[in-house]
Amino acid sequence: MWAGVSQGFVLSPLLFLIFMNTIHHHIHLDTKIACYADDIAVWLSRNDITESEKTINADKTNYCIFSTDRRHRSSFNSNIKIQNSQNKKVDLPTYLGTLDSNLRFSKHIEQTANKALGKLDILRKLSGTSWGSRPQNLKGTFCTVIRPVLEYATPIWTPASISVKRKLDSVQHRTAKIIIGAVSSTNKEKAEQECDLPPLESRRNLVTIKFTNKLRSYCLDHICRRVFDKWKHSTGLKRSSTLQLDSEIRKELNLEQSFLEFLQEPLIPKNPPKNTCFELELLQPCFTKEDPVTLRQKGLETIAILSQGNFAITYTDGSSDRSLSNGGARILLLLPDGNNYKHKINTGIIASNFTSELVAIREALILYQQDPHVIDSTEGLVIFSDSLNQL
Repeated sequence: MWAGVSQGFVLSPLLFLIFMNTIHHHIHLDTKIACYADDIAVWLSRNDITESEKTINADKTNYCIFSTDRRHRSSFNSNIKIQNSQNKKVDLPTYLGTLDSNLRFSKHIEQTANKALGKLDILRKLSGTSWGSRPQNLKGTFCTVIRPVLEYATPIWTPASISVKRKLDSVQHRTAKIIIGAVSSTNKEKAEQECDLPPLESRRNLVTIKFTNKLRSYCLDHICRRVFDKWKHSTGLKRSSTLQLDSEIRKELNLEQSFLEFLQEPLIPKNPPKNTCFELELLQPCFTKEDPVTLRQKGLETIAILSQGNFAITYTDGSSDRSLSNGGARILLLLPDGNNYKHKINTGIIASNFTSELVAIREALILYQQDPHVIDSTEGLVIFSDSLNQL
């Protein structure tokens, strides 16, 4: 290539595609070529390679035996030479990813998972218990930086075994817990639901269907369309394929589309009401190793001081549980006239105690504001919560 295009120029991608669009006219008729953007694959199938030896770089050439039978891979010893140079046999050739000779894609998925785990440090540095980015920003970072790594070339390797693909799923599980600030023992499915992250397996199934639909839309002489039309399911093959998996998915999606609908994240007010004050420490100084009885006394004194005046007092507590029924938020509202109200809601669908605490605070505000008489007869509302991190 004797001329190029300016890097960053608006028309550069278009000019490059126009230039590359006719490259197949310069390829020998016996040679096959496939192009996507700047990726070009050229292949040739022959029984005798002597005619092609002059155009092959022997130093960059190796060979691999692809077979689902382990005996064939181990017993096959060929003596392949190009330009009197012995070719090297490899079991894990690299081409836009890592291929393996037994067609399991296990090594590629393992390397992909390790690469994505390395990027999780970005989220850990952006999050914190008392500072850091909002959950929405952490989720956006995951969807733009980490998840594309987990889903690169999904339709090709998605027929891999479930146990291997779980290594990728575990990355999203860890991410969901980082986003909501949950402990490692938090139920992984509930953590994904709270973050509104669909399971990767569901996304892989949808991408596979979109991929095969795209194959069907190609013209009849397109290489992908020809492979698709000639494909026949073979029960003797011990490995699944993308097209076989696609047919299985379409039978199951008759339709499990409700499975793709997930619980939305609880609506938490982004900003506190006006004239809101926060007290994050006891009014009297205390120390971590102080006597528990003394700490309790200081806490009661703080509650008594903050409760003075004509204020409504609310105590909130939220908790989560692995089941869908045991998690809950409880609110106790005490009015200056001596009346009190108790309220509780189910938060079993929420993964973390932190979010359950926020739901309890939200319900306390709703409970206080729903009665105009309470608002008119009090100066305001004082909320006592044991969730320092969320405040």
